Amino acid sequence: MAQVELVVQHPDKDKFYLFVDGLRENEDPRSRVKVKKLQDGPHHIKVIFEKPQGSTPQLKVNLEAGYAYEFEIKRYANGTRKWLALNEISKKELPPKVVKKTLSDTLPVQELKVASDKSDSLFNAHLPIPKISEPSDSANRVNIMQDSVALPPGKMEFQCQNPVRPLTFDTILEELQSAPKDEMRLERALSYSEKHCLSAIQIMEILQLFDQESLKIDYATHAYRFCFDPMNYQFVEDSFKYEASARELHNRIYSEQEKSKR
Repeated sequence: MAQVELVVQHPDKDKFYLFVDGLRENEDPRSRVKVKKLQDGPHHIKVIFEKPQGSTPQLKVNLEAGYAYEFEIKRYANGTRKWLALNEISKKELPPKVVKKTLSDTLPVQELKVASDKSDSLFNAHLPIPKISEPSDSANRVNIMQDSVALPPGKMEFQCQNPVRPLTFDTILEELQSAPKDEMRLERALSYSEKHCLSAIQIMEILQLFDQESLKIDYATHAYRFCFDPMNYQFVEDSFKYEASARELHNRIYSEQEKSKR
């Protein structure tokens, strides 16, 4: 398959993380992110801002082989409603040498199958149930992704095997954004988390809708029980402004695990 290039930028230089098909493309937040060597075909692109802006622009696109696409994040308003969107501003043909199929661009069939399986894992994987490690006593930030985590006993009747699809999740975000207060937003978010199987990235996006740090911790603690991929809870941890909040989240999760064993 021929390859594609993708650039996403913010005209006001606001920094963000770019996710393509659920994978984060930049280690540090930037106002312009370029992705090379994407395969042609359908992709789901999403922007998560370094500083929450109350909206998560995302788009499903079908990228044509041999082209470089450029998208810009634009702000819109309709009365009191405001939102951000990704707009395509240019599509340019790549130079022949980039499009040309070479040995370095060609993966064996088995490697292509492995890559495809990995890209589909967010929706189709049935992950093993790991164990949680004890929280560190050091002042260093807890890296939850490196810890193995498990659903607390007593909640195992919730079989979280496939996360909610993007279209359904978009509807959930819209409902939460329409809540006039954080407390009402929390109540709705808790209800949605119990009824739907959410990924760590989706939980992280919901957290960005809250203004109060304490409510973020409350929601993240509760949502962990119903998370599709709890071993990726570092995404949730990273959404907190203060490291103390991330440590408290981890300690709360571990505390609930200990209580359930007694």
